[in-house]
Parts: sequence; C-alpha cells; structure tokens
Amino acid sequence: MNRFWTIVLDPRVLVVIGLAALAAFLFIGADVLAVAGFWAALGLALILLVWLIVWVVKRVRAKRAAKALEQAIDQQGALGLPALKTRLSWPCCASACKRRSRR
Repeated sequence: MNRFWTIVLDPRVLVVIGLAALAAFLFIGADVLAVAGFWAALGLALILLVWLIVWVVKRVRAKRAAKALEQAIDQQGALGLPALKTRLSWPCCASACKRRSRR
C-alpha cells in the first residue's frame, strides 16, 4: 500500500491528474454553458503553453547556473591549493593563527 501512495503522490503523477481534471472541468463547463468545445480546448492549450514556457525558462536558468558553477570550480582548480589556502584565511583569524604559530 505504501508503494501505491508513493506512486500516486509523485509530483509528475499529480500534474497529470490535475491537468486531466482541469480538462474535464473545462469541457463539462463548456457543455453546460453551451459554449463551443473549441474555447475549452483553447483554454487548456493556453494553460499548457504557459506551463511549457515556465519549464523552458527553468531549464535555461539551471543550465546557466551549472555553467557558472563549472567555471568557478575550474578557476579554483587553476589557482592550486596554496593559493586557495591564502584566499581562505580570514582577517579576523589571522591574529589568532599568528599567536598559535609563535607558541
């Protein structure tokens, strides 16, 4: 039973169920209000188009972020370990580090 709920509550399955319910309500509403099914289909297509645009924008942003992360990692690798240690030494800790090294 746990596996069933895991599958049903997966976000992708919920999206499909939600879109199917929305389509059903649009077409039932169009039938009750005597509006052409064309307008219900057009509304559903518009919602799907907006969803597709949001999905594409998220993908583009994720690719840009991944590229920026890759460049940052490459820059750190090019600096080498000694340069990285000097860049990570904080001014607030510098005096404490000097006192420890004198002991």
